[in-house]
Amino acid sequence: MYLIPFTRKTSLKLFVLLIISICFTQVLQSQPKSGQPSANNDPEAEKYLKLVNTKLQTLKGYKLNFTAEIIDADQKKQTYQGSYTGSGDRFIVDLPDMKTINDGKTQWTINKGEKEINISKYSKPKQSKAETPIDIIKNYSRLFKYRVKEPLQSQQIVLELVPLNKNSNFFKVDLTFDVKKHHILGAKLYDKGGHRISFKFANMQEFKTVAAGTYTLLAKDYPGYEILDTR
Repeated sequence: MYLIPFTRKTSLKLFVLLIISICFTQVLQSQPKSGQPSANNDPEAEKYLKLVNTKLQTLKGYKLNFTAEIIDADQKKQTYQGSYTGSGDRFIVDLPDMKTINDGKTQWTINKGEKEINISKYSKPKQSKAETPIDIIKNYSRLFKYRVKEPLQSQQIVLELVPLNKNSNFFKVDLTFDVKKHHILGAKLYDKGGHRISFKFANMQEFKTVAAGTYTLLAKDYPGYEILDTR
C-alpha cells in the first residue's frame, strides 16, 4: 500500500486515486521491505488466491467498473465511481474528473476539471509493494498472512489478509471473490487511523486482444489542455 498519512488535509479523492495506481511520485514515501511469508497461512485461502492470480496473469486484458467508498474516522462518507482497465503492467484509471493512462514506462494524468495533462516517467513497483487491489492479488504470498474470514456462500468467499510489514498504514485487507468465475468482487482496506476504504467491482470484461495505442494518450483527444511534461 502507499504509506501516506491520511489527515483531514488530504483530499479524499486524491487518496482514492493513489490507492488505484495514480502515482504522484512527489508525495510518495518509501516503503520498508516486506516481512517473510508465514508458514501458517490458511490452505483454503491460498487456493482461491492462486486461482484468481492465475487468471489475472493469463488474461490479455480486462476492465473493471468500480465504486470506491471512504468512511473516515468521524464516520463521514464519500463515494466515487470509475473504471480500471489493465493489461500486464499497463493500466487506465478513469474517474469523473480525472483519468490516468499508463503504458508501463510513461504515465499521463489528465485533470479534466483544470484541463491539464501531467506527463511523467513511470517505474514498475517492486514486488515488495502493493499499490492497487490487483497488486494485492499478484503479490499476496510475499506481503501478507491470509485466512478465510467468511466461508463460501452463494459462490462468494471473503478472505482476510494481514500485512507482514508492521509499518504499513493498513492493518488488514478483506477481499471478496466469485469462486466460480475467479473474479475479485470487492476489497476493503482498514487504515490504522480509523478510515475504511472499500472497492466494489462489477461487470468485469475480459479482452482476447488489446488494440494498439490503447494505453497511450493522444493529445488531439484533449484540445485546449495544458501539457506539463516532467520526464
